[in-house]
Amino acid sequence: LLGTGSSTTRTAKVGRPVTLTAQVAPAGVATVSFRLYRYEASRGRYVYAGSFGRSAGTDGRASLTWTPPSAGRWYWRAAVPSTVEFANNLSAVYRYSVSR
Repeated sequence: LLGTGSSTTRTAKVGRPVTLTAQVAPAGVATVSFRLYRYEASRGRYVYAGSFGRSAGTDGRASLTWTPPSAGRWYWRAAVPSTVEFANNLSAVYRYSVSR
């Protein structure tokens, strides 16, 4: 995912759109899966909240606009299908702190 490094927690507001962009290298991957997780305090961990597929352009970029539905801690990561060269094609985690 493009933007500041994965060690940074980004901030967002409920109801305000956030655009995430994945840069796939090498270009030519057709689909990027954006995977969303939310923190559940009762479980003390992040839980899977959904996956959203997007087509990558010829430049290897795919974008997704997310509108946070509720306050809390969330994170995104991007994934592409595994290949012979790359078995685990997951991006780093990109965390968000969402407030009202």
